[in-house]
Amino acid sequence: MDLGDSIEASSLITAGSATAWKPIAIEVNSCPATTTSATMTLNGTADTTETQMYKNTGSATEVQIELQSAAGASLGNGSTMVQDIDSKTNGTTFNMQARAYSSAGKATPGDINGVVQLSFVYQ
Repeated sequence: MDLGDSIEASSLITAGSATAWKPIAIEVNSCPATTTSATMTLNGTADTTETQMYKNTGSATEVQIELQSAAGASLGNGSTMVQDIDSKTNGTTFNMQARAYSSAGKATPGDINGVVQLSFVYQ
């Protein structure tokens, strides 16, 4: 997920500041006709300060990575989302959003990187 190429450290200088949300759509398709739902679990390294967010492993400091469902529910480490499978299309879409966040402010310039693994269980 690309949060943007031109995030200025000055935009994250104030405590609680964040970049604009970037939409993420994870599509699940070609499910067997008997599949009725899909559960997605998110796993990554939680930030030590903002434990519901993910740790930035890049060179920028005082920056976390925030993930939410499109409805605004926090999707921290170990979170799950459940979607019904559309019986006509045999698929569904998990809509989320991500942004860079600075809980303490005073972010420094550098890369913002993180890894979140998604795993799925189909029912």
